[in-house]
Amino acid sequence: MNASRPHQAVSDRFVRGLDGGRGRGRTDLPARLARLGEVPVREGHRRTNVLVLAIDPVVPAGLAHAEVLVVAPALNSWLRRWLSDEDPARRRAEERLAIVVGKLRRAVVHVEGRVGDADPLQAIADALPTFPADEIVISALPERSIHHVGDLVFRARERFALPTSLSGESRSMAA
Repeated sequence: MNASRPHQAVSDRFVRGLDGGRGRGRTDLPARLARLGEVPVREGHRRTNVLVLAIDPVVPAGLAHAEVLVVAPALNSWLRRWLSDEDPARRRAEERLAIVVGKLRRAVVHVEGRVGDADPLQAIADALPTFPADEIVISALPERSIHHVGDLVFRARERFALPTSLSGESRSMAA
């Protein structure tokens, strides 16, 4: 990046204007962008990338126009984790993943899935470098401890700075 022009790397969502960057006739744009001759590119109908953390085999609603990655953490007891006995947990995660992905394929255009780490937050962290999520949805049964799941939602929001919701909450209200 050029130190004399730090605004040069404003964003890849901006492109040079057709007038060669001289900025003529750009009164509707902010003055700084008009001076630089940069105009915003309309992203059109970009699909939202949603990362679904499948704690339970619950299919979140409202994902029809999204690209979805389902991560099923290999949840394990502390004793089995301490003993490095993760095979049963991975099998249960694969079953949970197959159910959720199978149901989502009927409604969603693009869905993928993978088994994740036993720690749900680490499973999210492992998925984010390869899937640029716009939001996170944690899918859990209502019978699961609301304190535990609510704490997970809060910690995910804090750690990843993405809108995070529980599968039963309104996705538009999650922040």
